[in-house]
Amino acid sequence: MHLKAIFSNDTINDKKLITEYYFQKSKENNNVFSLDATCRKIPKPAHVLIDCIMEDEQLPFVFAGMEILSNSRNIEVYVISETNKEEYIQTYRGIREEKEGNDNQNDKTAEWYKCLMVQQNPTNIKRLKLKFLSLRPPGKSTTHLLIDLFQVVIKLPIATAAPTSKVVTAEDSNNDTCSKSDIKTALLTMSSMAYMTEKSIIKNLKEEIEKNKQFIQTNFEQNVNMLLNEIKNLKHVITIQNSTMKQQQETIQIILRQQQEFIENQKELERKQLQQNTNSCLYLGLISYLKFDKI
Repeated sequence: MHLKAIFSNDTINDKKLITEYYFQKSKENNNVFSLDATCRKIPKPAHVLIDCIMEDEQLPFVFAGMEILSNSRNIEVYVISETNKEEYIQTYRGIREEKEGNDNQNDKTAEWYKCLMVQQNPTNIKRLKLKFLSLRPPGKSTTHLLIDLFQVVIKLPIATAAPTSKVVTAEDSNNDTCSKSDIKTALLTMSSMAYMTEKSIIKNLKEEIEKNKQFIQTNFEQNVNMLLNEIKNLKHVITIQNSTMKQQQETIQIILRQQQEFIENQKELERKQLQQNTNSCLYLGLISYLKFDKI
């Protein structure tokens, strides 16, 4: 009995098969399976189908959860029931995780995201389907899905000793659900994964906060220096403007004084002209009077 992962470019089935790998059972827990690190580069669009196979027969199994570290930020999870009915479960969003790449150039530029998934009500399913979306970094340069960690928590069916091709009876299939012990073991495993993920998140947050503090401090100092330079330049401009305004005021005062002097001179000329005209009239009147008096 094997747990098989089929990597495909087809969104419906495995017609466009790329390759397939078999999960390895964990030595510490019989319900935990992981893929070998060799299956780490798959052309996009990348889809993974997980089946339980025994002697070329597809058997039902119970999916409890999984942990994946890849360059996919969002992973859609679907389950296919024993009646071949497909059901959408959830879209899991990965958490950014810093990771040093190996010699592969794609690994050096990839952005790694860890997805931790827990199935709330584990039941028998025929197939598990995963769609890896939002490969990072975005753009045409990202052409492959990269997987660094692929670990699932699955309860396999109990095989009978009968030599027939049908190794699991209908009754066994219906009764083959996770026991409390199996669920507890799976949840403990996922709790350990969650704890490690939480530690990674806290570490990344601290590093991000420190980077932001340094960035803010550097930018603050630069902004303060720029502001001081602008104030200095503005002060110089204001000083020049004040000097210019003072010169303009003095020029205006000179012009006003000149205008005032001109007006006063004009008034004085008009007064003298009027006085002269008056004196001329009086003189002419006096002469006329004297002439009349002699007659």
